[in-house]
Amino acid sequence: MVRGLGVYCLSFLVLFALPMPFCQAAEDDDPVVYKKPLSQWLTTLKTDKTEKKRRAALIALGDVGLRSRRVVPAVAAALHDDESPAVREAAAQLLGRLAYKAVDVLPEAQGATRVSLQDDLKLAMSALIEALRSDKVAKVRTTAATVLARLGPDAAPALAALIQALKDKDDAPRAAAAEALGRIGEKANEAVPTLLECLKDKKADRFVRIYSAFALGRTGGETDQVIPPLIEVVADVEAHQEVRKAAAEALGQFNTKGNSSAPTLVKVLTKETTKQALEIRRAAAAALNRMTPEAKDLLPDLKSALKDEDKFVRSQVLHIVGKLGNQASEAVPDVIERLKDDQVLEVRLAAIEALGAIGINSKEVIEALNASSRSSIAGVRDASKEALRKLQAEK
Repeated sequence: MVRGLGVYCLSFLVLFALPMPFCQAAEDDDPVVYKKPLSQWLTTLKTDKTEKKRRAALIALGDVGLRSRRVVPAVAAALHDDESPAVREAAAQLLGRLAYKAVDVLPEAQGATRVSLQDDLKLAMSALIEALRSDKVAKVRTTAATVLARLGPDAAPALAALIQALKDKDDAPRAAAAEALGRIGEKANEAVPTLLECLKDKKADRFVRIYSAFALGRTGGETDQVIPPLIEVVADVEAHQEVRKAAAEALGQFNTKGNSSAPTLVKVLTKETTKQALEIRRAAAAALNRMTPEAKDLLPDLKSALKDEDKFVRSQVLHIVGKLGNQASEAVPDVIERLKDDQVLEVRLAAIEALGAIGINSKEVIEALNASSRSSIAGVRDASKEALRKLQAEK
């Protein structure tokens, strides 16, 4: 199930941590690995009846890596043909590692070496795509999608298979496919309609919805198509907090194009003040800080959020207020209060920056900044002097 996704990812990362020097060898090369020639390991992988020995063969082949042109075809065959799901999973992980290495070294490769790398990459991708489409075991399909995610935009050839995997009967491959589509980015734009279906599916596993939101923030869909469903998820108090958080983070990816979501995000800041809602408030504040919402209707709630119990939320809201410029003039007393009374240094620094950005050169502001310019903390002194210079320059 999806809850095991972290385990798959861990084993995947372990494989990626293994050393793999690159120097493409001649086809008849038979290097010795762990006291056995490559040819013997290839035979073990193909014919040995013991699963443990076939998995050991994959480890040995991984050590050879792209130094031999015989490795990728053998691993691809194992992914397609081996009767053991554990061996097929390990083969998928290794193919992902080999594909990632090929992508890494291709830009510098030339001549026959470049052609060989391209062939290996194409074969590895084809095998992973086939496993994602048709392997009978969800764990193997999930691993295939997970290693494709590791390739980021270079996994674009798998786009159709990943979109198909969003409709998998099991949750784990769906979630992994959604993440991979997000890693591909704007090249995965055609996946948006199916990702929206996953996001809206309230019966889906939360990880399916989380990674669908993640992908929707990165695939460059039309804002009028994508933003309203994301707003709806953020506003849904019945949804899992992690799903709502992911939707808020996705809205932040749209920057100023996501301004229409500001009222909903601000409402989260002021209405959901429990410790259980902390992560969604943080995500909402961070998303708002990437936008330029109109101040008129939101400022009262933003002023209230300046007293949030969480320092990150307070800092983010101060940055938001500062971006509003002189539209936020009525919030100046609240910002000064944060500067004088807050015990958290980063909040005080954010308040100083906000006062300089709002640009209200009043007696109260100057007095507050003059006082903080005499602070024993160098960062506070420097920030205060900079804000004062900015206000004087705007006179």
